[in-house]
Amino acid sequence: MWWKVTRAMTPAEYDDAVRPWNFYTGTQSALQISVLVVIVAFSTVVPVILPFGAFYLSVQHVVDKYALLYVRPKIKGKGAIAATSTHASMFALVIYQCAMAGFFLVRGTWHQIAAVIALLVVSSVFMLWQYIRDKGQLYRSVGQPYKPEQTMLLSPNSKCVDMYRDPVLRLLDATTRTQSERYGSIVLP
Repeated sequence: MWWKVTRAMTPAEYDDAVRPWNFYTGTQSALQISVLVVIVAFSTVVPVILPFGAFYLSVQHVVDKYALLYVRPKIKGKGAIAATSTHASMFALVIYQCAMAGFFLVRGTWHQIAAVIALLVVSSVFMLWQYIRDKGQLYRSVGQPYKPEQTMLLSPNSKCVDMYRDPVLRLLDATTRTQSERYGSIVLP
């Protein structure tokens, strides 16, 4: 990105260089949860996978945090993406507990097997209860307007928009362009 910005000659090239890339939140979260499931499920049998998986997930967290804060700060959905990701992560925990139960069936005692199966039942019931509760909240919120604290970034005149700009672009953009020229016009329904 820095390379394209410093070598942009025309306004069209500059706009192309500073335009944020596409960040597909649903695809990214599904990929990360799949990696989490593989790491956690195999950590029972192959514990050496944990440090490498932790390193991968921490680097990916930093990259995704940057993308969500500076590249795509305005994601619609009223928190439904976060709730779905939380449910899928809980499913990863249940898969891990199933793997532990299978491991203890082969190498553990009956006390360990009973403890893991009881934990598996409690986790499954909690996950199901949380899923039903969140779906009920989602159905009640459909058609409701956004809260005022959620709409502060929707206005092109908002002072908060610069807070979410990429720090590198803030330093590069010393011109007196207005926010509507930088971001385009936002049409509110």
